[in-house]
Amino acid sequence: MDDKVDVLDREIKFYLAKVNKGTYNDAQARRELELVSNAGDLESIGDIISKTIMPDARKYLSKGLSFSEEGRGEIECFHGRVVKSFDKALAAFETRDELLARQVIREKEELAEKETRLKQAHLERLHAGLKESFETSSIHIEYLSNLRRINALITRTAYQIVNRHDDDHRLEKTML
Repeated sequence: MDDKVDVLDREIKFYLAKVNKGTYNDAQARRELELVSNAGDLESIGDIISKTIMPDARKYLSKGLSFSEEGRGEIECFHGRVVKSFDKALAAFETRDELLARQVIREKEELAEKETRLKQAHLERLHAGLKESFETSSIHIEYLSNLRRINALITRTAYQIVNRHDDDHRLEKTML
């Protein structure tokens, strides 16, 4: 799928490059930049998944490793929150919903704190001598970090929306 994402990223950029920019107003020029940036971010997410997460998962499976029950639950919950954030960011991008974008940004901060707590919980399982935690420690920590990186890329879309609204409000005030 990463190859398909790469092709889509390239095709979006080629298409936008062909559009006659002489007819763009400021808002359309900003939107073009947002589209190029978002396509690149989605391509970067695809790279994280295909070049880091999937090889780690294959290694994990080939060695017959398993996370502790608690560790697996934490990872699944964190993954689910990142997926929800992704869905919200896409919805905010499609609708230009500033409030939804601000929610995505708040969740980014919450997820960063959650990642720290989950890594600490993993370390506590290591201190307790839990065999599964020793065997999967590097994959566990790396997966959480990669999910956080993906979420940071997702959140860039929300920042674009909020910044655009803030710029529009500043412009309105100067016109009054």
